[in-house]
Amino acid sequence: MKDKKSIKEEESNWYSKTLDEQIQDAFCNSNESDFVTISRVELARLQRLTKKAIEKTIKQSLEYHWLIEVNYQNEGMRIVKPHAYFWNENTLKNYLNCFQMAGYTESGKLFSWKTFAIEKITDCQIKIPIVEFTIESSFNPEWKGYGNTNLIVTEEGMKATDNS
Repeated sequence: MKDKKSIKEEESNWYSKTLDEQIQDAFCNSNESDFVTISRVELARLQRLTKKAIEKTIKQSLEYHWLIEVNYQNEGMRIVKPHAYFWNENTLKNYLNCFQMAGYTESGKLFSWKTFAIEKITDCQIKIPIVEFTIESSFNPEWKGYGNTNLIVTEEGMKATDNS
């Protein structure tokens, strides 16, 4: 019987691994008859579905002002207040602009603004128990970096803009 500490460590180790490493671990810890081999095409489809679920979670958290937990580049979970989801026309990528409250930080700075490329978010979930947040006073919805197409948090919920 495992204690809570060892279970927490295993869970932390699991999230720090890449998808390929997680699959390899699942295979090694299962009976061969329990494991299903999937094609690269199916793996790509599952990865696309995962990205769509991440984007849906971010949009839902913007709408309802919910804290989310984000794992960025498999570095560790971070608790953030999402403020904007936007498309950058220079990089041709979607981004999340958020205010980090807790968790892993590469820079060592908590309570600061972070911008994450959506494609590098490996896990995203609504923080349980659900916690509503207030919009940061330093949030600037008119920031030029958001470009023409974005979703931003407002007191009334999420607001979409298309200024092209």
